[in-house]
Amino acid sequence: MNNSSCDGYSETGATVLASTCALSFLVCLVAVVLVFVLRLYKLVVYRLALYQVLAALVHSGQYVINIININYSESPEVYANLCSTLAYVSLSSGWAKLLLTLFVSVHLFCFAVFHKNLKRLEPLYMLVSLTAPLAIAAVPAITHSYGLSGSWCWIASWHDNCPSRPFTTAIIEQFALWYGPSMLILALASIAMVVMVIVLISRMYRFGSIRHNQNWNALKQLLPLCVYPIAYFFLLVPPFVFRIISAIHQPTSGHIVMVALCFSGWNLLAGVTLIVHISVATLCSRSKNGGATYKWSRVHQYGSATNENASAQVSRPSDSNATYYPLPNDTIIEE
Repeated sequence: MNNSSCDGYSETGATVLASTCALSFLVCLVAVVLVFVLRLYKLVVYRLALYQVLAALVHSGQYVINIININYSESPEVYANLCSTLAYVSLSSGWAKLLLTLFVSVHLFCFAVFHKNLKRLEPLYMLVSLTAPLAIAAVPAITHSYGLSGSWCWIASWHDNCPSRPFTTAIIEQFALWYGPSMLILALASIAMVVMVIVLISRMYRFGSIRHNQNWNALKQLLPLCVYPIAYFFLLVPPFVFRIISAIHQPTSGHIVMVALCFSGWNLLAGVTLIVHISVATLCSRSKNGGATYKWSRVHQYGSATNENASAQVSRPSDSNATYYPLPNDTIIEE
């Protein structure tokens, strides 16, 4: 932290943010390349995850550019407009990633728990994820609340980045436009993922050995994507606390570095979880049932599997007295 009591900028925090977000950017780029190389973009769940990682890519990129604010105090009139633009991109891309995280969670939850394919809602997902963030991010622009907020550009906590001059309107906007809604959305997404895991585990013990293996494969494939909203929620807590502290008094460099690591962690995890999911799903696809592909498995009302031949390919039967459970590659991989 600079020695001036009226300067909330930390070069250490800015450097940590830029360097770790550069790593996040590269990891997200690898995840995007994998989706295109393996042509997974043809599948709805991967498209949603891809959109989420693309938003994380933009979010990381603008944080890397924030390193130029090291010279902000020397020519604030030069950097002010650029800083406001970066702040707008930060809030809008953050919201896009947040909404896509919610939609991925809802999509997986409905597939795994209710066996409902919501791929027809993809245009709605995209419309909301593109328009809502732009509208939300316009509010601080209208109230002129964007600016240097500590060591990066966002909704400013203080007038002229001076901790002794709190910017009350902007502080309210920080919690009303980001921290309040995001913590609520991620809490709901996390609960949905926990319920989904519990349902899959319970099904492992309700049906026969084939169904046990199928639900175990589904759980292994889904788990990386399940972890993301939960980890995202916990990584949001330190910045939330940081904003409360910064509204009361000047934070230390340690606080700023911790928050910088959380910011980069949001985006790094988006890329890592998608890469891990693709790797696990690929391994499960190659090893499951010796390479056999099941389209549907029929389970009678009493829960006993009707097909014990693991090498056969099963088509969806027409028995009205049976309950049908789509397999992992129906609910996750295939359209």
